[in-house]
Amino acid sequence: MQKRVNLIWLRNDLRLLDNPALYVGSEQECIVLFTGEGIDLDHLGAASRVFLHHALKAFSEQLFQRFQARLLVRQGALDQVLDQLLPQCKIDKIFWNRSYEPRMIARDLELEERLKKRGIQPGICRGSVLHEPWEIKNKSSLPFRVFTPYYRHVQGLAGPLAPLPMPAQIQSPLFEAVDYGQVEDLRLLPERPRWDLPMMEHWDPSEAGAHALLKNFFKSGVEAYPERRDIPAESGTSRLAPYLHFGQITPRSIWETCNKHPSAGSEAFLRQIIWREFAIYSLFHQPNMDTKPILPKFEKFPWLDDPQHLKAWQRGLTGYPIV
Repeated sequence: MQKRVNLIWLRNDLRLLDNPALYVGSEQECIVLFTGEGIDLDHLGAASRVFLHHALKAFSEQLFQRFQARLLVRQGALDQVLDQLLPQCKIDKIFWNRSYEPRMIARDLELEERLKKRGIQPGICRGSVLHEPWEIKNKSSLPFRVFTPYYRHVQGLAGPLAPLPMPAQIQSPLFEAVDYGQVEDLRLLPERPRWDLPMMEHWDPSEAGAHALLKNFFKSGVEAYPERRDIPAESGTSRLAPYLHFGQITPRSIWETCNKHPSAGSEAFLRQIIWREFAIYSLFHQPNMDTKPILPKFEKFPWLDDPQHLKAWQRGLTGYPIV
C-alpha cells in the first residue's frame, strides 16, 4: 500500500514561522518541495539569484536541523516532479501560498485543474500580505484607487491575522529511489568573476537573519527612520526588502512588531509596509497596470525618443553618480 502524504510547494516563502502552507500541510506526513518553476527562476536578475541560492541553503539546513526533514529541490516543472513521486507515494493534497501577480494567478488556476484531473486536491493558502486584496473595499464596495484613503481604511481595521507559529512537527518520508537534489543543481551563482562574494559579506539571507535585522532596526534605527530613510548616504532603512520578497519574514510579523513598539518611527515604517500592500492590491485589481497607464489619458503621453539618452541611462552615465 502506498504511503499517503501531502506535498508542500514552496515559492517565495522560505520560512518556518507564519507559513500557512507549511503549517497546514504538515498536519500529516509531507514532502517539502522547491522548484525553479515556482518563482519563474529564469526571469530573476543575477543579484536575486545569488540571494535566493543562499536563502535556500539556509532554509534547507534549518528544515533539517529542526525537524530532520529534507528539502526536495528541482529545476523543472511541478508536473514533472509529480510524475517522479507518484509511483513512490499517494499525494492527497498539494499546499502552496498564494501569489497575486496576474500571470501567477492564471498559472495557478490552470494548475488547479490539472491537479484535480490527477485526483490531487489543491490547497492554496493566504500569501505574504496583511489582507487579501478582495477583502478591502471603499464605501462604494469598489477597490481603492488612491493610497491615502486605502491607508486610512487599513489603519482603521482590527488588524491582519496574527502570524502563525512554527509547525509542531514536519514528518518527511525518505525515499531511497528519489534523489532529493541540491540547491547547487539550480545553478544560481555566477561562475566568473565571483562578484557575488563581496555582496554576500553584507547579508545573512536566513529566516533568523531577517528577524535579527527587524529586531536591531527597532532597537537602534526606527526612531530616525522618518528622516533618514530617504538619504542614500546613510543606513536609515530596515534592509528587509529582499527578505520580504523571498519570504523569510512576512508583513504580518512586521505589523505585530510595530504594534508592540508604537512610536512615530514605527508608524512611518508601517506606512511603507502598507505601501507594499497597496502595490500588490492595485495590481490584483488592475492587472494591466504593469503594461498600460492606470489613467487612459497617459496612453498618448509624449515620451522623448532619444536612443543616446537611453543608452547613457542603461550604463549609469546620466551625469548623476547615484544613477
